[in-house]
Amino acid sequence: MSQKERPTFYRQEVTKTIWEVPERYQTLSPVGSGAYGSVCSSYDQKTGLKIAVKKLSRPFQSFIHAKRTYRELRLLKHMKHENVIGLLDVFTPATSLEEFNDVYLVTHLMGADLNNIIKCQKLTDDHVQFLIYQILRGLKYIHSADIIHRDLKPSNLAVNEDCELKILDFGLARHTDDEMTGYVATRWYRAPEIMLNWMHYNMTGTVARDLMQYIMTGTVARDLIYYIMTGTVARDLIYYIMTGTVARDLMQYVMTGTVARDLMQYVMTGTVARDLIYYIMTGTVARDLMQYVMTGTVARDLMQYVMTGTVARDLIYYVMTGTVARDLMQYVMTGTVARDLIYYIMTGTVARDLIYYIMTGTVARDLIYYVMTGTVARDLIYYMTGTVARHLMHYNMTVDIWSVGCIMAELLTGRTLFPGTDHIDQLKLIMMLVGTPGPELLMKISSLSARNYINSLPQMPKRNFSDVFIGANPQAVDLLEKMLVLDTDKRITAAQALAHPYFSQYHDPDDEPEADPYDQSFESRDLDIEEWKRLTFEAVCDFEPPIFDGNDMES
Repeated sequence: MSQKERPTFYRQEVTKTIWEVPERYQTLSPVGSGAYGSVCSSYDQKTGLKIAVKKLSRPFQSFIHAKRTYRELRLLKHMKHENVIGLLDVFTPATSLEEFNDVYLVTHLMGADLNNIIKCQKLTDDHVQFLIYQILRGLKYIHSADIIHRDLKPSNLAVNEDCELKILDFGLARHTDDEMTGYVATRWYRAPEIMLNWMHYNMTGTVARDLMQYIMTGTVARDLIYYIMTGTVARDLIYYIMTGTVARDLMQYVMTGTVARDLMQYVMTGTVARDLIYYIMTGTVARDLMQYVMTGTVARDLMQYVMTGTVARDLIYYVMTGTVARDLMQYVMTGTVARDLIYYIMTGTVARDLIYYIMTGTVARDLIYYVMTGTVARDLIYYMTGTVARHLMHYNMTVDIWSVGCIMAELLTGRTLFPGTDHIDQLKLIMMLVGTPGPELLMKISSLSARNYINSLPQMPKRNFSDVFIGANPQAVDLLEKMLVLDTDKRITAAQALAHPYFSQYHDPDDEPEADPYDQSFESRDLDIEEWKRLTFEAVCDFEPPIFDGNDMES
C-alpha cells in the first residue's frame, strides 16, 4: 500500500450532514443528492479546478452497499479518457480500517448536460458530428474494457462551452437528482432487446424464478439475508430509524406537520405496529387477500396502471394531494429508501413468514415484478455479475449504440425519437420506424412470450429514414440506419461507427485509444462486508491522483 502524505482535514455541515474534507477543497456547496450519495461543488486550491466532491451514502451498510462501493471506486479509477468522467481524488478522514466508514470521490465539476443544450438551442450538423463523435470515442474506450454503459441518455453526457463532452455514470448506480424520476426518460433511449426482456418478466414466471434463484439463493444470498435481516444490528437499525426523535424529525421534514409525525409514531412503532404487521402481512386472511388482489390478469393490469407510469403519479396526486405527497411516494417507493425499508421491516419471525408468502408462487412472481420495476429493478440488474446479467438480458455492447442513435436523432430534430408511455408503447414506436422483426431475427429471440407478442402485431415495413429525418445530412441518416438496427448482431459497433464517413474530419485511429484490460473477477468473489470494506480501504490508500497538466476539462 502506498504511503500518501495525509492532508489536514476540516469539518463543515452541508444540508444537515457533516462533511470532513482536506483543506485544499474549499467552498463546499451542495449541488445534488440521490440514493447513493450527495454531491457538493468545490474549489481545488492546489490545481485551481472547479470540482465535484461526492460523499457516498452508507457505503458499508450492507453486503450490497459494500460491494457497490468497491465496484464504483474500481471503475472510476480505471477510466482514463478525455471523453469519460474519471477520478481526480478519493479520500477518507479515517486513519485506520477500524474507523473507516466514509468515502469521498472527487471528479471534474460538470456544468451543462446535453439535455440542457437540446432544450436551449438548435444544433448545427457540425455540432452534431463533433458531439456524437466524442460519445462514440468514449464508448469505444469503455467497451474495450468489457464494460457496458446500459443507460446512455442526454443527461448523462456533460458538455462544456467548447463543446467538449464527457460520458458520466457509465454502468454505475445512479446518483444524480433525476434518479428517482428518470426511469421514463431512460426508457426512451433504451435498446429494444432490453424492452423485450422486460416484457418477458411481465408475461412469464420462468425468468423471474431464474432471476430470484441467482440473487436469493446460494452463499451470497445466505450472507445477504444474514447481514440484513437478522441479528442485533437489524433490531438496532429498526429502533433507530423507525422510532423516536429521528423518525419524528424525518417525517416532519418529509411530510410536514404534527399530524404526520403522530401518525407515523402510531403506525410504525410500538405494539400497534407489530400487531398491524402481523395481521396484514401474515396468516390466512393475508394470503387470501394477496391472492385476490395480486393475481390474475385484471390484477396484473391494475397493478401495472397503479404502480407505474403517469397514471400512478396522477393517482398518488389525487389520493394523497400535493407536491409533498408525490415527493414522499418517490422516496418511499423507489431506490435505496425502498430497499432499506424492506430490510428494516423484514426481520425476525415475521420476516421469515413474509419472505415465505411473498417470495414463492405466482403471487410472488407478480409482486416481485411490480414492486421491483423502475429504479430498484435497474439497480438489482446492475448488482448481478456481468455474465449472469447478459445471459438473462440477451444483449451485448451494442445496446449503447442504440442509445447513441436515439440521442443523435434527437440532436438532429430537437425531438425525442421514441417517447413511449410504457414498454409496450415504446416497442410499437420503435417498430413503426425500423419495421417488425423478420423470421431470422425472431429465431434469435429466446423468449416465447416476446416472440408471441411480436407475432401478434400487424406487419410494419421499415420506413425510409430520409423521409423521417428530412433535411439531415445524408451521411448522418446513413449512420442512423446502421445504429438503429433491431438485430444486435448487425448493429454497428463503436469502432465501426467512428470510421463512418460522417466523422471524416475527426476520425483518427491513432487518437481513439482503447482501455487497459479491466479485471472484473472480483464480481464473482464471495466476500462479507468487512472484506469488501478492507478492499475499498486499500483502494483508497493506493490511489495515485492524475498529473495535472493545466488543460483539464472544466465546466
